[in-house]
Amino acid sequence: MGVLYTMERHHELLHLWRRQEAAALRVVHLDFHCDMRGMLVDRKEQRAYRIRDRFPVLDQGNFLAHAVMESRVAAVLWVHDDPGGRRDDIGTVKFESDLSALPHRVGRVLRRQNGIPLDYDVTRSAEWEGLREGERLDIDWDYFASLEYPIDSIPARIERFWQSQSEVIPEEASICYSPEYSHPTRELFAEFVTDLASRFGLTIVELEPPTGQLDSTQGGIRNYVPARLHELARSAYRRSLKALKYRGIY
Repeated sequence: MGVLYTMERHHELLHLWRRQEAAALRVVHLDFHCDMRGMLVDRKEQRAYRIRDRFPVLDQGNFLAHAVMESRVAAVLWVHDDPGGRRDDIGTVKFESDLSALPHRVGRVLRRQNGIPLDYDVTRSAEWEGLREGERLDIDWDYFASLEYPIDSIPARIERFWQSQSEVIPEEASICYSPEYSHPTRELFAEFVTDLASRFGLTIVELEPPTGQLDSTQGGIRNYVPARLHELARSAYRRSLKALKYRGIY
């Protein structure tokens, strides 16, 4: 019987993979966000490169980038709904075709970085055909319950998930609640976890959260700017960045 790991925040999964000494995992990542902030993926070469990250310390927005660079993950299929994906993910993975990736590509050449192999793909949920043999299922609850979605749309999103499933049963799966990004729906989350474990024949194991805080949420300019002013500037930055992405400029 396989295992379904549950957790509060997504970066806890990397701590598990480290304890397992996992390597070369093939992960299907169902998430509103990529969780690969600080990474450049060359889709033509299928190679990944670590790039400058304002918040390099491990957190829930970059845990997959760390996992790739540690060679714990060899393949990622990011499945997201709409809205969702790179267009709506502020600190998102960069592609070789992005205008903003040009300085990183030049630096890569100058530093003679070879990167590491990564079988990478991204698809919308409507086009996903379900799990394939050898893949590990990884779900963020905001894939169903993002604050960007109407709360009453969650049951329909869950039902579409079940309709998309193949007959493949994962040996191991994981799901996190992500309270910062999901509607407060813990009862519905618990029901889905129970249903997922039952349908796949998995044993539920709840992971203990790691000690300490997420370092990337504190420090920097926030120590010197009034909270209200910082929030207004942050909101304006996010709106501007999303406006560019909606026009195809990344």
